[in-house]
Amino acid sequence: MLLNLFFLIVDLFSKVVDLNIFRGSPSIFFVVIILISFVFLSIKNRFKFQKIIFTFIFLFVSVFISLNISYYKPAHLETYFLDVGQGDSELIVFPTGDSLLIDGGGSYYSNFEVGKNLVLPFLLQKRIRVKWVAISHYHPDHFKGIIEIINIIKPEELWISSEAKKDLNYIKFNKSLNKSTKIKRVNSPFVKMIGNCKIEFIFPKRFIKSNFTQNNHSQVIKISDKNHSFLFTGDIEKEVEEYLKNNDCKRLKSDVLKVPHHGSKTSSTKDFLDCVMPNIAVFSYAFNNRFSFPHNNVIKNYKDKNVKLISTAQKGGIKIVSLPTHMSIETSKQKN
Repeated sequence: MLLNLFFLIVDLFSKVVDLNIFRGSPSIFFVVIILISFVFLSIKNRFKFQKIIFTFIFLFVSVFISLNISYYKPAHLETYFLDVGQGDSELIVFPTGDSLLIDGGGSYYSNFEVGKNLVLPFLLQKRIRVKWVAISHYHPDHFKGIIEIINIIKPEELWISSEAKKDLNYIKFNKSLNKSTKIKRVNSPFVKMIGNCKIEFIFPKRFIKSNFTQNNHSQVIKISDKNHSFLFTGDIEKEVEEYLKNNDCKRLKSDVLKVPHHGSKTSSTKDFLDCVMPNIAVFSYAFNNRFSFPHNNVIKNYKDKNVKLISTAQKGGIKIVSLPTHMSIETSKQKN
């Protein structure tokens, strides 16, 4: 009930005022100053001059606290694979404090709001400011969570590589999008440097115009620093994997692979894995899901290449930190 009230207030104010949900916690020093000022202002026998001084102090500290925006800033490149059930949501936080959110999860068959109830609370708890949002494609298990929160987190840019002109969610989303967020069409060979880190779009090669989204419209994004690399593949299937093998095999090589299409038998072909050569494969799916993901043959393909397997279904949220000598892995259900 309280969470719903919070979202109602934020939605109302965001249409009028360009608010930011992140505010730095005031130090105990400022809290004490405000309390002292409040006490002095409440004393009837104070001189007028003293009341003016304490009023000024009270207002100054209050304004300072309200404007003090504090964001999470890691020492190294951090990648989070959020546990959104049967869906995808990945968050990359750069040492600069900037971050990229790729997809936001979402439910096909229920009214549970994954974005508002799982993704947003995580961002608030970690004090992570999302500067860019990338939508791999417009299937609900990737897209609906973004619909729920984008006007709350207000990223600077929304990166899309396709359209779905007749999809009702896509139409509704475009109409409701806050004007402060710039929609940017992004495709290969787009590259963006953030400090010593690089964001590189590998697929698609051109913006895809379509009435309805398909798995093979998914963005393929590679993110790397000087130590390690991560490949995010949305729901691409064997046709796109084959295309990438023939055209971009060397660019695919990455230490960590977000497994395509939740481990469906339509993806993770042996030839594709020969190009990526991952050390770690991250599966994002729900335990006992109706699609029977991941497929046994897919798991075998990874095990045959001695790839370390980890899934959100078994480990919950997954955090991988790129360190100079190794990759540190933490999970919400168990530390490794």
